[in-house]
Amino acid sequence: MNQFRQSYQEKKSKVLNLLKTSADFLLENQSEQQAESVLDLFRQVEKGIFSIVVVGEFSAGKSTFLNALMGSRYLPSTSSETTATVNFLKHNDQAENGEGVRVFYKDGKEVTHPEASFETIEKFVSTKGENVAQTISKVDLYLNSKFLEDGVTLVDSPGLNGIASGHKEVTESQIERSHASIFMFKAQQPGSKSDFEFLSHLKSKCNNIIIVLNQIDSINEDEQSLETVIINLKKSFKTQFPEENLPEIWPVSAFQALVARNKKPLEYLKTTERTPAECENLLKVSGIENFENRLLKFLTQGEKAKSELLAPIESVKSILLVKKQNAVQLISDLENATDTEEIQSHIITLEKEIAETGKNLAKEENEIYSQVGILFRDFEDGIKSDTRETKEKYLKKLDNNEDLEELETDSQKYIAKIYADLTSHYTLRDEKLGEEFKKIIQERFSEMALEIEKKLPVSDFQLNGDKNISLDTKIFETNFGIEDLDEQVKLASKEIADLEAEIAKLNINSAEAKYNERKLDQLKQERLHAKNSNKMTDIRPGVEHRKVTRYGYRKGLVGGAWGVLIAGQKEYIEEISDDSAQKVYDDEKRKNDSERAAEMQKINAQIDKVNTGENPEIFNHKASELEKIKERKEAEIEKRRAEFRLKVEKDGKKILRKAKSHIEDLIDDALKSVTKEINSDLRAKKENYAQSVITIVAENLNQLVSIKKKELELKKKMLSSSVDEKNEIIASATSKVSAIENILGEAVMLSSELEVEEVDLIKVNN
Repeated sequence: MNQFRQSYQEKKSKVLNLLKTSADFLLENQSEQQAESVLDLFRQVEKGIFSIVVVGEFSAGKSTFLNALMGSRYLPSTSSETTATVNFLKHNDQAENGEGVRVFYKDGKEVTHPEASFETIEKFVSTKGENVAQTISKVDLYLNSKFLEDGVTLVDSPGLNGIASGHKEVTESQIERSHASIFMFKAQQPGSKSDFEFLSHLKSKCNNIIIVLNQIDSINEDEQSLETVIINLKKSFKTQFPEENLPEIWPVSAFQALVARNKKPLEYLKTTERTPAECENLLKVSGIENFENRLLKFLTQGEKAKSELLAPIESVKSILLVKKQNAVQLISDLENATDTEEIQSHIITLEKEIAETGKNLAKEENEIYSQVGILFRDFEDGIKSDTRETKEKYLKKLDNNEDLEELETDSQKYIAKIYADLTSHYTLRDEKLGEEFKKIIQERFSEMALEIEKKLPVSDFQLNGDKNISLDTKIFETNFGIEDLDEQVKLASKEIADLEAEIAKLNINSAEAKYNERKLDQLKQERLHAKNSNKMTDIRPGVEHRKVTRYGYRKGLVGGAWGVLIAGQKEYIEEISDDSAQKVYDDEKRKNDSERAAEMQKINAQIDKVNTGENPEIFNHKASELEKIKERKEAEIEKRRAEFRLKVEKDGKKILRKAKSHIEDLIDDALKSVTKEINSDLRAKKENYAQSVITIVAENLNQLVSIKKKELELKKKMLSSSVDEKNEIIASATSKVSAIENILGEAVMLSSELEVEEVDLIKVNN
């Protein structure tokens, strides 16, 4: 067991023994009512709850942190599963009937489930459940966790940046009653403006705040150290709130702690396999144990824990001191009971006091009703003011809304918001009423204050309103004849589309005609060029005659053979004719003429093909005419649309006015329904408040009467008692005084022991 927890349990055990001894003594001495009061104190100390609220933004890791404290994964803690309700984590020995989960619905219904399994819890506390935030007020989870032993209760709240209506009130109310609040930052983004704004608000509700800097294992040590992150967090806080003090900061890695403690292996750093020594080291570096020791020290040695042990001791001392004084007075009276006339005078005085006490009760009742009436008149005036302001608020929203579609969407939410707003106002005023009433009790009935406060009714008010109040959506069902317009526009658009297609076709034809004209001109130029092109010269070469000197046997008249024999070889000149150039020219001319003929034939074929006789201007004229028709059609559509817009604007204003009037009537009906509900609750509450006080006052006055009657009987007995009987009464009273002194001595020693102990305070960094 933690050393601080063990020390507290030892002190608590001593206080419980003192209370039990005191109650037994009172029962033995026929003081049953006072004995029951002391037993109530006994039960209160025995069931003493250390309440801790955990708050922070979404994704700060609150659920993982709570799982780490529990030592196992009970709460959903992934990025896709966020907490949607206010959850109270308690030890399973606190369950009334051994249940694991108790669900409290906003309509007053309660449902229990036998096992606090992850699947069951997920269904009722996270956004994966069905309409969880809208239907469930809170959830009690009874878990088998060592951290929750000895009355520790952890309160898990939804993320501050999305807290549902109703849950905010539950969370803030719990914060005010708690021993401490844990505010959680995440190390990656330590301290947004919204973080600091809520932290400032939290300080106004709770003096004991511990800051947890979670997810320290996500810090990149290459970029910044943990010390740097903490220093920057402190600087940011001072920048945002220079006049505010920053509470203690405890760095932890909740996930590392959960990995080390969870029974089933969890994946961390890409592995689920780790030795016991590795788990122990992971738990150490997570910082969770240091934080737990710090928190438990504060819970068991803080101001609230100390006062919760001291207060019942002081109550017992007060009761026993009165008992002692009465016994001492009785002894004195008996020892000095010699004057019969004096005793008779005492009897007459007591009888008058008893009669006067009855009159005082009636007087007290009238006074109590008067003071309760004053408080509740202020309460009623405040609620009336809240109702007027709420109405003005939503009428202003209504008046500023000029969009019919937005109005329909917003108006669906107005009634629910009105109920939520007035519930919030009522809850806050109810808390204020309770505080003011407790001040009156402390001032007028200080000795009975604790008993009276225990009798005061616990408020869990939730406005339901008239379930029959609903928006008539038929008011918004209108299309202003848009089907006719759509049909007209559809037909006109088709005609325009057909015209555009025809114009496009004409433009294509025009472009083709223009192209053909250009092509025709080009081909004619080519034909002319081809006709005039002649690669040959106009002069045909003639036959070339030339003389050639040769060497050989001269051919003569005598004959070749004879000439050779007679004349022999000699030079001679021979004249030859050469017509080769003429042949080449003739071949080239034939070829050139053939090519020109082929080219001309080709160009003529192309000219025949291109020369369609179409005029592009005809196409352009037709296209221009169709364009004008199209423009008229478009202008006609725009005109119809403009006329429709004017009609919509005119008719829409009428519908808007009618809708606003209808919604205003709904708001009035809702407020009447709410006012009726509030007045009914106030009447019951007023009577309960008065009766809570009257019951205790009457009990105490009746007890006083009973004491005085017993004293009266003793006085009468004194007149007729013998000496031996008086001595017997004195001996009994003396024994009673001795027993009281023993108990008082123990009470004084125990209260001194508690008072001298130094109170642990959460340090504040300046």
